[in-house]
Formats: sequence, C-alpha cells, structure tokens
Amino acid sequence: MSAVSKSRGSNGVRVFNWGIVGTGRVAQDFSDALRYSDEARLLAVASRDGDRANAFAARAGATYSFDSYARLLELPELDIVYVA
Repeated sequence: MSAVSKSRGSNGVRVFNWGIVGTGRVAQDFSDALRYSDEARLLAVASRDGDRANAFAARAGATYSFDSYARLLELPELDIVYVA
C-alpha cells in the first residue's frame, strides 16, 4: 500500500482509496458512509465468494472486486483497508 494517497478530488482535497474485506451488513453500512466523505473513495472489495464481491462492488460503486483478500492488498493505489 502507498504511504500517502496522491489522488485529489475536484476540490483539491486528498482522497484516500479504501478497500473493504467482507460483503456483509457492516461492510454495506461502511461503504454507504464513505459516500459522505470528500476525502474517501471505495476502490475495491474482497470476499471469499467472487460473485458476492462482484455484486457488492456493483452496488457500492467500487472499481475492483476480488475473490482473494491477498489480491486486494496488492493494489498499489490502495491506501486503507477496512475489515468488516
């Protein structure tokens, strides 16, 4: 993971790229909350079940979905991971 995010929002504020491990209710609530922050964006989600990860990513607007937690952690642009 990068030490500091280099992404900037339209307002010039640093945007941190989040990953979520898990696709349950807590993960859904967390992804919903991220939408209220100008400093956060959901980049990726991972689940042991690839279909669940794909469906969650589609609903939450994540760029990537994985059926492997390790693959999520390999994303170079990922800044923070939430384990749900």
